[in-house]
Amino acid sequence: MRGIATVLLGLTLVASPALATVPDILLNGGTMDFDYLGAVGGHFASTGTIVEAPTAQGTAATTYELDGLYYLTVVGALEDGANFTDGGVLVISSAVPLTTGVYALDGTNGVFLFIDDAAGWTPPVDLFNTNWTNELAAMVAAGKYGSTSGTVTITALGASQISGTFSASVTDPTTTDELTVSEGSFNVEESVSIDDHTWGEVKTLHR
Repeated sequence: MRGIATVLLGLTLVASPALATVPDILLNGGTMDFDYLGAVGGHFASTGTIVEAPTAQGTAATTYELDGLYYLTVVGALEDGANFTDGGVLVISSAVPLTTGVYALDGTNGVFLFIDDAAGWTPPVDLFNTNWTNELAAMVAAGKYGSTSGTVTITALGASQISGTFSASVTDPTTTDELTVSEGSFNVEESVSIDDHTWGEVKTLHR
C-alpha cells in the first residue's frame, strides 16, 4: 500500500526562489543512479533525455548564477508503474564558481532530494526555472526525502559533461522516515549546451 504525504517539506532548500532564466550550461541526457535502504529500499536508475518521450523519464543538469551565488542542479526522473514517478534532485550552491571537488549535502548549501512514488507527476516544463520548494510541496507522493548529511564529489563540470558521485542520509520530515542513499552517481553529457534559451524553448526545439 502506497502511503501519501502532502505536507510542505521542512527542509532548508538551496535555490528556493525562482531560478535564473538563462543557465550558463544546460545539458540534457545521461544517467542518475543510486541505492536506497531504510524505511523503503531499492535502486534508482534514470536514463535518457527528458525532452524526448516519455517526458517523465531522463536526466538533465545545469549550472547558473543567481543573486551572486553559483548553482549546479541535476534532475533525474524515472517512471515507476503506470501512475507513479520517482525522482532525484541534486542542488549545490556556492559563493564562488563551482569546480570539481567535494561538497556537503547538509541541506543548506547542498541538498539531495529523493521523491518516492509521486502520483500523477511529471517534471516541470522548465526544470531549472522552477521553485523546487513549491514543486515538492504540491506533489502527492509516498515519500519526500531531503538530505541531512552526505557529500557529492563533482568529477566533471563543463559545457560537454557534468558528472559525479554522491552518498547521503535523507529524511522525510513529515513521517521522520530515514533512508541511506549509497553508490550514487550521475553523468550528463548528451544533447544541448546552451547559454541563451530557456528549458521550455529547448523542449520545443527537440520535439
